[in-house]
Amino acid sequence: MRNAFHPFGSLPIALGLMLSMGIAAAAEACFLQDPAGPASYSSLPMSSWKDGTLIKSDVAPTVYSYVQGQLHPVSRFVFRQRKFKNADVLTIPKAVLDPLPVGKPLPPPDGILVRGAARPAVYLIQDGKRYWVDLDVFIARKFDFKKILVIPDGELESLEYNELPFPNRTLLLTQGDPTVYLLIDGILRGINLPEFNKCGFQFRDIIRISPTKIKLLSRGADMGPADCPLPSEGK
Repeated sequence: MRNAFHPFGSLPIALGLMLSMGIAAAAEACFLQDPAGPASYSSLPMSSWKDGTLIKSDVAPTVYSYVQGQLHPVSRFVFRQRKFKNADVLTIPKAVLDPLPVGKPLPPPDGILVRGAARPAVYLIQDGKRYWVDLDVFIARKFDFKKILVIPDGELESLEYNELPFPNRTLLLTQGDPTVYLLIDGILRGINLPEFNKCGFQFRDIIRISPTKIKLLSRGADMGPADCPLPSEGK
């Protein structure tokens, strides 16, 4: 009759370990000796971990990004969008990770458009924050509906909320007002046809918005002949 299989290998050896080391320590030592385990463990000392190193505990599936001594949980969505690879995740003993503080979850990468699973509102991710994108702003910035990604609602709501403004030099028109406005540094400036042409604008570039929305924007002096052509952005 064959001997029964024991997860710790030889039962007498395992009992000896438990008596001399303590049950918890012996169990961990035997676990680390599992032939399938050592290859996944990192031999790199903590002092050699660089910011952005991906690590996980040997007893839990959560992946963290190590940044300046803190662990930042990485969700499945963020893991995929940041194009991380399972092969880059270091497995570290729980006893090594436990003393490290856990910070905020790692945000999605900048520049992606997302919406929650249960809500239609669209946001742009920038600097670790979510910026609500109004439909008119969406059109003005020439975003693509096909590039909107669905993110878990709880994960989305955990990001700081902001509103995305119209891009600089947007042409706006509203009902009941024939004036076309040029948005310069957040200020509306009326622009007449001669300046409109001199600045090289096209009528197809004009975006129509509601009177309510345009009232939220500050108004400045109208554009004059000396204001066009416009200087290059950043000057």
